[in-house]
Amino acid sequence: MENHEKMEELCTIVTTEPANEITLDLRGLDLMNFLKLELIFDQPGTFSMRLNRSVGRVYVRCDGPASRLFHEEILRWRAGPDTVVRFWAIVPGGNVLCSVEPRFGDEAGQIGCAPGVTWERLETMEITGEAPIPAGTRVVLRGVRYPTKVPVNA
Repeated sequence: MENHEKMEELCTIVTTEPANEITLDLRGLDLMNFLKLELIFDQPGTFSMRLNRSVGRVYVRCDGPASRLFHEEILRWRAGPDTVVRFWAIVPGGNVLCSVEPRFGDEAGQIGCAPGVTWERLETMEITGEAPIPAGTRVVLRGVRYPTKVPVNA
């Protein structure tokens, strides 16, 4: 992240009891104002993410051979202390794109795409764990706003 980019917390959830799923409600956020977004976990484990409460949606995930191209979740990753899910290419009409960093193990080079889910239509992110997500888990969505335009003759 460059020095002039300021991350802003957009949505924070802390579980009060073990949960099978954490849902981030993004309605009311104008995501088109953001250059990039990051999803941060403070809990190790294996997680997967779906969007907009979709069941049966097929996502494109580039993480290996072509036979593994289509999946029921946009991403599946192992979270460690420095793991971040990054969302980028936030443009009008653009499909939601994301990746896992740092990339290691099975997640090496993984990029997820949600055909048919544009940034303007993104309402929720549902995160599930391979095991129940422990009480006290903190999930934060943060973003960098597009820079404000400064008049040329200022």
